[in-house]
Amino acid sequence: MFINTVIIFLRDLLPIFILFTYVQNTFRVQFSTKQLATLSATSLFGMLLFVASSANISEWFDGMGLELSQSALLLLSAFSFVAAAQVKQWQFLILQVALCSFAILKLASFYVYFLTASQGHGSLQILLIAACVGIGISLSFAVLWSFFLNELSSRFGQFINSLAFASFVAGHSAQISDNLAQVDVLGAGETLFDISHIIADKSEYGHLLSALFGFEAAPTSGFALFYLIIFALCFSAFKNHKAHFTKEPAP
Repeated sequence: MFINTVIIFLRDLLPIFILFTYVQNTFRVQFSTKQLATLSATSLFGMLLFVASSANISEWFDGMGLELSQSALLLLSAFSFVAAAQVKQWQFLILQVALCSFAILKLASFYVYFLTASQGHGSLQILLIAACVGIGISLSFAVLWSFFLNELSSRFGQFINSLAFASFVAGHSAQISDNLAQVDVLGAGETLFDISHIIADKSEYGHLLSALFGFEAAPTSGFALFYLIIFALCFSAFKNHKAHFTKEPAP
């Protein structure tokens, strides 16, 4: 139970910590304690509202509501990051929308697991300790990943950070293809390749790579199509972001 909870924590919540790293490195924003508290409270409230309403949401659109709402949140997050790279006046507000949209989905997934485990045979004390360990691992990894990206960016330019951030957004947003395939809105397509015998999706390395880049061991053509489209949009926006704003005259 302890190990499984830590792994689930890393699967669902490590991406949130990594996302903050990408946002800070790309947009050079620093969140105050008050802003972080507000952002966390908003995300938690949104998650609780989403989970509490999930039964009703699932009945929307002839039973497709839950998958469509999850896809809508992923799209909102992705396009908000693209928009934040293009505008400056409302950038911080747009980033908050992007972060909250992404966090609501990830928090909801972990909350459902935590609630199910605590009501089952799991010990609440063990679950809480595992969650604390997961937070410690996530914070430590996020700091190390930020340092690693900064080192690479100092040697090879902002291109590296833009590439990694675009891969992250594209990989997680491409889950839309799976959501739509589940309700037969779009066909999943054929499996392009399968390396699950090397790195399985549910392994520790699989969860880590998924958190970093939205890794899929056996991607379908639908997943690849969404990935390439969103990656192209994000990479173009992030790559031009720094140059766009450094051209502005200094006040």
